[in-house]
Amino acid sequence: MIYILEHSFLEHYLTIIRKQPTYSHFKYSWSKISNIVATLVTKDFNLVDTFDESGEFAGYKFQDNYTIISIFPNGIQLAKAFTENIPNSKSGYLGYSFGIETNDNIEETLCLLPEDISTTKVILCDAIVKTGNTVKNALSRLQIENVPEISVVSVFSTTDGVENIRAEFPQVPIYVCALETMEEIEKISFVDIYLRYYNL
Repeated sequence: MIYILEHSFLEHYLTIIRKQPTYSHFKYSWSKISNIVATLVTKDFNLVDTFDESGEFAGYKFQDNYTIISIFPNGIQLAKAFTENIPNSKSGYLGYSFGIETNDNIEETLCLLPEDISTTKVILCDAIVKTGNTVKNALSRLQIENVPEISVVSVFSTTDGVENIRAEFPQVPIYVCALETMEEIEKISFVDIYLRYYNL
């Protein structure tokens, strides 16, 4: 299932990102985008009633436990927004390297996952999905950990990248802000400024 996230604020800040912003504009806009995305994705999460020691109704809390996985490094800010919005959520990181000239021969270079990840639902965050191969590798890795439910969240994605993921993982919901062509994504001077943002 593919969900296209929509909000007037989101469209505003996505426009700024597409226009090759300065570092300060990028930092501000990307933070706003991440928080809006986290709010939209979690708006229908199940809640349960809570009660105080005297048995009086005290409010609500999330029904499920969540682990937020960042595909390193591009998913960091997006994942951070989710951990800040979901109380008691856990964090994890997956990183990959690619062949010099192609996206073939993907190798896992980083894997930091909570020991009890199999008892939580997972939100997998990546900033841009081009071919979808990185996300597919991450999903395969999480299946090894017997994660019961995984959702993929991205800001920019190609239609081919999404379809590549769905071909192997049709049951995984994918949330994306903008579907772009590969040519459109290549025009976004994203990676260099993103790495500068995180001093990587």
